[in-house]
Amino acid sequence: MKEKLLIIAFIGVLFVSCKPKESEAQKTPGLDQDFFKKASYIMGYDLGKSTIRDTLNLDIDEFLKGYKAGIKGDSSLFTAKELDSLRNLLQDFIMLKQSDRQVAERKAWQENAPKNKLKSDSFMLANKTKPGVITTPSGLQYIILKEGKGKPPQPDDMVKFHIIGYYMDGSKFDDTYEKQPLKMPIAAMVPGWKEAFSMMTPGSKWKIFLPPELGFGERGMPPLIPSNVALIFEIEFLSNEGKAPTTPSSSVPPPPEELNKNAPKLPR
Repeated sequence: MKEKLLIIAFIGVLFVSCKPKESEAQKTPGLDQDFFKKASYIMGYDLGKSTIRDTLNLDIDEFLKGYKAGIKGDSSLFTAKELDSLRNLLQDFIMLKQSDRQVAERKAWQENAPKNKLKSDSFMLANKTKPGVITTPSGLQYIILKEGKGKPPQPDDMVKFHIIGYYMDGSKFDDTYEKQPLKMPIAAMVPGWKEAFSMMTPGSKWKIFLPPELGFGERGMPPLIPSNVALIFEIEFLSNEGKAPTTPSSSVPPPPEELNKNAPKLPR
């Protein structure tokens, strides 16, 4: 938490101190004065949202007074000793509020887990009867949208693919077509993805339906994926990138459920 506050403060000072003069900004395509006005607003907006999340009741006038004094290099209204004491009190207060919030969120997360499991089981049961849906012994369900060519990848291969993730209600929570394709070792995937790729060939496109036990399980993947939810993914297998790096072993990321073992669990 201390590092977070220091980084926010540092970014604010850095942004102002490094802001180019008007003539310099005009020489850089896309970085005119309008850009810096918008960037300043965005930074202020993000900082404002973070204070709400951390349940800070800031006095805006005093905040701006202190911020402007710091930028100008004016002396503080408080001594160095008083500043250190106030900073420590503030950081302790924020950490306490965050801890209380996380406890409440974990409680809600745990309360939702059984209900989510029932919804997921009902969804998977109904979905398996739909036209074109194939169900494997593990419970993975899939529809082949496009056939590929060649051979499926091996368990120790790295694959490149696009993926769109949906909740059971059809709302989208991620889409790599809007960003960049993923490159991932099959060994690092959740069980349902592993099984799907063991059957897919390069160039193919599948729609897969994962029960919680083949996806992100009871832990979920905060804040995107709640506990015990079935998920839908459209996967376009672009290419097999060959054997995944094995040295050092830590270079291969663990499955998402391991990555989120100690993450704060936020209910959806």
